[in-house]
Amino acid sequence: MYKVDLDSIFRLTADKYDTRLKKAWEFLVNLINVKYGVPTKDFGYPDFLNIKSEYIVNSNIWVLKNKQINIGVGCADEFRYYLSLTICNTDILKLKKK
Repeated sequence: MYKVDLDSIFRLTADKYDTRLKKAWEFLVNLINVKYGVPTKDFGYPDFLNIKSEYIVNSNIWVLKNKQINIGVGCADEFRYYLSLTICNTDILKLKKK
């Protein structure tokens, strides 16, 4: 296995975007920070107006020795938002692309 994509089970409406979803996002970012340190790229919590339906906006990216971790916020449908966590083994990904 070279990649794992995890999405939160909850889908929150825009009125909870800056409260419940942001708190869950902060918790997830802090959890990864404790293990791996500050992210390689930190774009901050995305503005919900910048997230299109069926897309994920990555907010934090850790590029490590043999893996990459992305945390983002996605929009499942119109105005239902969720958290996204992707962990990718970059060594295997490089082999796969050859």
